[in-house]
Amino acid sequence: MRITRIGTAAALALATAALAACAAQEGEPVEIDPAAPTSSTADPSSSASPAVPPDGGSGAASDPDAVVSSPAVHTDPDPAAITDPPLTDPRDDLVHEHWTEWQSAVPTGDSTVRVEYWNGTETCYGARAVVEETDSEVRIAIVTGTLPEAPDACIAIAKQDFMEVTTAAPLDGREITVLPEAEAGPLTP
Repeated sequence: MRITRIGTAAALALATAALAACAAQEGEPVEIDPAAPTSSTADPSSSASPAVPPDGGSGAASDPDAVVSSPAVHTDPDPAAITDPPLTDPRDDLVHEHWTEWQSAVPTGDSTVRVEYWNGTETCYGARAVVEETDSEVRIAIVTGTLPEAPDACIAIAKQDFMEVTTAAPLDGREITVLPEAEAGPLTP
């Protein structure tokens, strides 16, 4: 990624232009001071300012056009710290069920697939999988619904969930596809 540094005057000019454009779209009168610096009138040396301000980083810079920045730091995560996401246990007692489109399905064993989908909080919502298998494909639907023991009021927040689905026969290279809503079977109202 390339980062271009601009001085405060140039940043102020860009912000002023952006505000003026917004105000103009709303039909408000726009007044811009022609003496205000713009990116073409800003001190060109400000784009090559050092990463450390003239005050040595104390925050008390006397030059209002001084660029204050810090270098970007990128570290790779420790592979030992990366863990598999928690898996949702399937439920067969859900109410107000509906078909939910899944985002990914990744084989994790000879007869297992980790399916990723969106659901609500675990105190209110659960899920189950519907699986149909042929010699050439494994079709999976995720059905989500409300837990029978859910509180009367549930927060409306989406969270990423994962469920491990076990197939009746080994995957053996079969294609994993979405089982359409119309074929997912009856849902509990």
